[in-house]
Amino acid sequence: MDDLPSKRIIEILADKSVMTAADMDNQHTWDQNYNDQNIYEICERFIGRRRILVDLFKSVPEEKWLASANHERLNRQMSILDLAYFQGQHDHYHQEMMLYLATK
Repeated sequence: MDDLPSKRIIEILADKSVMTAADMDNQHTWDQNYNDQNIYEICERFIGRRRILVDLFKSVPEEKWLASANHERLNRQMSILDLAYFQGQHDHYHQEMMLYLATK
């Protein structure tokens, strides 16, 4: 539950040519020690963080939705619209995992 999606949107809106790279080692995740936390509290924080992200997406002016920056790992331009789709798919995976853990 890092701030990477928000940071990337802000970078694109600021006309940066390259967006911040993801931490492929997931150091933030390990630092947060999620495996030792209550799954319901993790879900609440996830929902809160995503509300903030949705509000940021809602604040993007219509003419900026196709503005883009380079995603270095994928070696392609990604627009804010692309980021919205990608984040939805990414979050869906995590939501399914949280549901699985909550019902286990």
